[in-house]
Amino acid sequence: MPLLFLPLAMPERAVPFLLGPLLVDAFAIVLFNVSGISDARTVVPERLLRRTTASRRFVVWGTVPIDSVAGGAVASVIGLRETNLVGAIDSTVGFLFLLLSPFRSMRPAPALEADA
Repeated sequence: MPLLFLPLAMPERAVPFLLGPLLVDAFAIVLFNVSGISDARTVVPERLLRRTTASRRFVVWGTVPIDSVAGGAVASVIGLRETNLVGAIDSTVGFLFLLLSPFRSMRPAPALEADA
């Protein structure tokens, strides 16, 4: 949600509108990584943990180059400020999807507890 302030950054007041949201976003990325790895360690058996971690990293971080190229293409068509707004809205919608999903109530499966 703080990324919605990025398009408001004008040259004369750019620092608070860029630094604040990006710091909050960096903190959210750390929380996302820590909670994602912790959840995987909770529900995935030890024998599958390396594969799960590799797959998670590929899906989460492997799409960054594709997103960068897509963002550059969109920015060349509609402009940089508008592209930042589209990205901020996309990030907010993604967060809401996770917030409203059943992921928050996920518990280890009974069959997996025997592996632990």
